[in-house]
Amino acid sequence: MIADRFEDVTPAEPVRLNPKADRDLLLYGYLRGAPLRAGARLHLAGVGDFDLQEVDALPDPCPLPHQDLPPAAAADGAAAAAAKPARRRTLSDRERLIHAPMSDVG
Repeated sequence: MIADRFEDVTPAEPVRLNPKADRDLLLYGYLRGAPLRAGARLHLAGVGDFDLQEVDALPDPCPLPHQDLPPAAAADGAAAAAAKPARRRTLSDRERLIHAPMSDVG
């Protein structure tokens, strides 16, 4: 897992009373390989091992063009694309997305 960003969602009052209180963090990032599940152990370098309480999959911020279609249409489109020769496609300015992981943009 590569963490793009994190958010500390711990209520402020317990942290004010005890700076060493347990914290609740939200990690956002990218995962490749084995899936993460709630209850799995996660190692944060320099911090230690932790149990995951919840894991949610978010939509891809920059999906490939064939991922924008519903699954049935994507399957039909794949069959149609196999029948036709591939043509070049360019993005107009309104279709361009900023994808800048780890930069706090977007």
